[in-house]
Amino acid sequence: MLIREGYITTNQINVQEQLLSLEQQANRHRRLNLIQLICMLLIVITVVAVLIIQTPTALIKSVTVTHDIMSDPVIFSGTVIILIAFLTSWLAWMQDLKFNAVNQTFQQLIDDYQAVINTSLPLTALANDFQKKVHDATQFNMVNLTIVFGIMGGLLLCAVV
Repeated sequence: MLIREGYITTNQINVQEQLLSLEQQANRHRRLNLIQLICMLLIVITVVAVLIIQTPTALIKSVTVTHDIMSDPVIFSGTVIILIAFLTSWLAWMQDLKFNAVNQTFQQLIDDYQAVINTSLPLTALANDFQKKVHDATQFNMVNLTIVFGIMGGLLLCAVV
C-alpha cells in the first residue's frame, strides 16, 4: 500500500509540474491576446480621434503628399500611434502562434491523468485556472477579430462609397 501511495504522489508531482508549465503558457497566451486587443482598440480610438479633429474631406486633401503628413501634427501623431500599435499587435500575434498547441497538450494531459487530477484538489484548481486563462484568451481574440473585421468592413465600405 505504501508503494501505491508513493506512485500516486509521483504521478501527482509530474502532473502538477506539467500543469504549472501549461498554466504559465496559458498566462502568456492570455497576455499576448490582451496586448493585441489593446492595440486594436488604440488604432480605432486614434482613427476616430483624428476624424473628429479633422473632417474626412480635409484629411483626404492633407494626406495627398508625404510632406503634408509630416507637417500636420494631428495626422503625423495619429499615423505614428497607429503604426506602433499595428506593429506591436503584429509582434504579439507572431509570438502567440507558439501557443496554438497548448490546449491540445492540456487535453492530452487531462485524458491521461483524469483520475489523478480529480482526486487532488490542488491539481483540479490548476486545471480550472488553466481553462479560465485559455477562455479569457479566446474571448480577447474574439473581440480582437471582431474589431479587425469591423475595420476591414469599414475600409471596404469606404472604398465602395
